[in-house]
Amino acid sequence: MPATPDQIKHLLSRTGVRVVASRLAQLTQVELAQAVDMVCDFSANPALVVPPVPSSNDTAWMRGVRNDWMDRLANLPNPLHAKLVLFWHGHFANSNGKVGSAPFMVQQYQTISQYADGPFESLAQALALDPAMLVYLDNRSNVRRSPNENFARELLELFTLGDGRGYTEQDVVEVARAWTGYGLNSDSTTFAFNAGNHDTGNKTIFGITRAWRGPEVITEICAGTRRRTCAEYLARKLWEFFAYENSDASLLSSLADDMEAEGMHTLNFLRRMFKRVEFYSPQSMQGRVKSPMEWVASVIGSVGLGAASIDAASATITAGHEFFYPPGVDGWKLNEVWINETTTWALDRFARATAYNAGDNPNLAPTARALLQSVPTLSVTAAVTAVADLFGLTLSAGTRQALEVWLTGMRGQNRPRQGGQLVRLMSMTTEARLA
Repeated sequence: MPATPDQIKHLLSRTGVRVVASRLAQLTQVELAQAVDMVCDFSANPALVVPPVPSSNDTAWMRGVRNDWMDRLANLPNPLHAKLVLFWHGHFANSNGKVGSAPFMVQQYQTISQYADGPFESLAQALALDPAMLVYLDNRSNVRRSPNENFARELLELFTLGDGRGYTEQDVVEVARAWTGYGLNSDSTTFAFNAGNHDTGNKTIFGITRAWRGPEVITEICAGTRRRTCAEYLARKLWEFFAYENSDASLLSSLADDMEAEGMHTLNFLRRMFKRVEFYSPQSMQGRVKSPMEWVASVIGSVGLGAASIDAASATITAGHEFFYPPGVDGWKLNEVWINETTTWALDRFARATAYNAGDNPNLAPTARALLQSVPTLSVTAAVTAVADLFGLTLSAGTRQALEVWLTGMRGQNRPRQGGQLVRLMSMTTEARLA
């Protein structure tokens, strides 16, 4: 039996940032399992291309990269890849506030993009040697005569196992010793292993004594004695990001089984996850609030605006969600953290700027511009439906009634820019704010 429209809307919203009508029509013609496989197929996505580093004005260059990332979230044929990059950017959270290098941060973005959908170990190993990571968590200064535990602690606590799970404080000390000597080259531009700074002595990690080196620790976590603990941690984090928080222990254990069965391969695990009955439960369908990044991408994608034309990525800064500047090493929180006056004000400011002259904006997609220009000629009900369809939204009776009352009042006063203002209000509805 083909998937239901509600299931596909949920799948598209969670694996991307919006529901595209043509994609909805296509995927409701096939079985749910096939729809999931199609969403997880990235072969039609254009490759990530980052312009060369300029000789000056790194800030403007990094802004351009952020806007391109926003466009990929909004418009990739299968944007799950861009959303996975967003997830891992928050999981391996490094901030340019400390790194202080736009090239390093963009290089890390490219590394995450390269490994985001593959084996977790490959991603973790690549990021452990990433220049931004080496600076942010101080491993460039981790040497045998003066071990620095910052990276070792976060590797265990935040990146692979979870706080206090499967390791001891002595493990942190010994893991730091294993990672001594893994730093930057003499001009601080690329990774370099300095054998003279590496502690070659025996270390006891997870109860195993030998002359550990740093990368061997990640291999042990992903494929050795701590594999189950790592699988439990990653499965829970991915489920919370794509589905909902506060799941029962039996579901989380089953998800960890899937992660282990798929060899800690992210995309293969997600294929299983998106085919689960629990993923389409009422709790899951109501379980996520869009982050500002996701919400802004959904707006520009719906009306067909290129991110650079309105500097969309910078619009998330005042909302507290800025690419390359997570608030701490544990990344951004989910859901309720984005329901506050500051965030709502910032998003509405962007919605007003986007919508004010929307019907006349030459940067809008022609179909969206024509639709918005036609709003005054449509019935109130038809106009609200048309703009809701533009956003791929199914409105509640209360939301629809409120919008129709507002639009009726606009017409009674012969107010201009009805299409643009309706876009603004539609983008701020509860339905548009939920993922």
